[in-house]
Amino acid sequence: MGLFSGEKISEIRDEAELFTALTKRKYWKEIDRRIIRRIFENANGDIDKIQRFRFVSELHHCVEANFIAIAKEEVHIRNALALFAVTLERLAAQASQEIPKLPDGSREQGMVIGTAELAYMSSILCNPFILPSYSSLATLYLQFDLPDKAAAVCQEYDVAEQQLLGAYDGDLSFFDQGMKQGVSEERRTMDEIKRKLGL
Repeated sequence: MGLFSGEKISEIRDEAELFTALTKRKYWKEIDRRIIRRIFENANGDIDKIQRFRFVSELHHCVEANFIAIAKEEVHIRNALALFAVTLERLAAQASQEIPKLPDGSREQGMVIGTAELAYMSSILCNPFILPSYSSLATLYLQFDLPDKAAAVCQEYDVAEQQLLGAYDGDLSFFDQGMKQGVSEERRTMDEIKRKLGL
């Protein structure tokens, strides 16, 4: 199976079928199935989350350029997924920096906004403890006057922060341990976003 061919993977709505298709797909088949399985588990049955992750990762060549090497170098699944998340967070941040440079309301700007949104969402899917992605996504929504979406991200952040603070350090990736130590800084950022939202 190849990328962007007529196989219609984007139309698959069954979780087991999508998992099988993805693990046989070009590039993805080189990634340990346990890593892909964990992403599916993080999605909690939400096929749209998995499809968004697959789409943005393929479109921007994250799979062949980053994920395969990460999966081969990192023996611990949590560490691999943390690095997948960082890859996607960086993609989103780069896209966000391009938004103001493009004409407002243009097709090009819309595509870059979409990339940023999908990449932030997908970074959170790979690693729910990547706290900066929540604040950046909420900020993106605020920038384009989408307060309901921003508020929903704030709620998701609160859940993730509580889970992170309650987690045993030995169960966390090296990246998540750093997130836990720096949680107060992220909380200040989110508190400012909540203030703007009147929460």
